[in-house]
Amino acid sequence: MKKFFYGLVEAIFSIRHYIAIGVMRLIPAQPHPTPYTIFTWQIFFRDLKWRHIILGTIGVGCTMGLLNLFWDHMPLGQYSLLSSITTFVDFVVLKITGHKAQPILSYIIIAILVAGKAPRLFPGNVVGKGVPFWAMREEMVFRFGAERWNPVQKFRSALAFGLIHFDNIIYPLAACFAFLFSGLYLTAIYVHTYKKTGSTYLALKESAIVHAVHNIIAFIIVGCILTYFLAQVVVILLN
Repeated sequence: MKKFFYGLVEAIFSIRHYIAIGVMRLIPAQPHPTPYTIFTWQIFFRDLKWRHIILGTIGVGCTMGLLNLFWDHMPLGQYSLLSSITTFVDFVVLKITGHKAQPILSYIIIAILVAGKAPRLFPGNVVGKGVPFWAMREEMVFRFGAERWNPVQKFRSALAFGLIHFDNIIYPLAACFAFLFSGLYLTAIYVHTYKKTGSTYLALKESAIVHAVHNIIAFIIVGCILTYFLAQVVVILLN
């Protein structure tokens, strides 16, 4: 049974790989700006301005609003790869024990399985490189060259930016389509900065800083929600 569940997790992450390959084909062909890969916390805090905080906050507010809208009204908006795993785990537990699994059990099983595979599934120090580093990497992939794109190409890249998050098993489709707006928003910031400065580096850095602020605020919000959820679970277990 242990091997079976590990095989299930590996299958899900294989699906992630093919999703990523398909989504990346939406992005217009462009050269890769390798000189811009280094973007540390030090650079982030050095160049952070109030406008970045304001723009990032506006972006988070709009993204959360769209997420709530799509979650309630979009067909399959609540579907994610994680929900597929939990449904399957519930089915297996029901067949083996004859009783319906408690929701928390499914998530505990998945957390243990993913944690066991984490060193291979997530190579390298992902967290240690920091939010700014990954924000810049995503800007390089999804925004670089946008000054030459037509509206359809900009939309395709923003759509790819949203859908690529689906390969992270926790994101539902509602979030992915909310991130489509985020992609268009960051593209607009990139293009506006490029028109002002004529520099792709400054344009990338501007959108990357806003992107990082957006993610930091979003992580804080999600962290508070998860803390509240876990507190409820602890209270239920103690009672």
